[in-house]
Amino acid sequence: MLELGHPLHTFDYDKFATTKLSSAAPSPATPPVRRLRKRSPPSTESSASSISNICMISDGDGSRAVGIGGIMGGAETEISFSTKNVLIECAWFEPVAIRRAARFLKLHTEASTRFGRGADPEMAELASRRAAELILQLAGGELLSGVVDIYPGKRAAKKIHVTRAEILRVMGATFPTRKWKPV
Repeated sequence: MLELGHPLHTFDYDKFATTKLSSAAPSPATPPVRRLRKRSPPSTESSASSISNICMISDGDGSRAVGIGGIMGGAETEISFSTKNVLIECAWFEPVAIRRAARFLKLHTEASTRFGRGADPEMAELASRRAAELILQLAGGELLSGVVDIYPGKRAAKKIHVTRAEILRVMGATFPTRKWKPV
């Protein structure tokens, strides 16, 4: 999160009810990401009330909530010294929904702050790969191939046109004029 500015969460994969994950779209009956039902969210270090508009991350079979999307993971599936298999969850969450949920739950985290200000959805894949690389470097192990990606596709790149005068105004400094090609 600090290196690339994109929050993610790691889970102890062996603490999930099922080890089967699918790249297919979740079924409406048991989606892995769903809105909070009229019951308590997963236990975290702070007590949290329920609200129907909070995004919950569900167990592999959808039977229980294991995290509050974009805010905090649950205690039942957290990483410990006995963790052998790690599941990395890296997603994008709608900024307004995250700000409202964090305010309602009175649960402000680094992740909720960054998602609440608007994270780049294009960064999720790079961030998850970088996290996996760091885990391998620091803890060893084996990286399994494949990802579950329910992302509709990349957005078209936006071109930003900026004049030299505007750059000088914002920077408050000058630089020599020369011909260069825009990227």
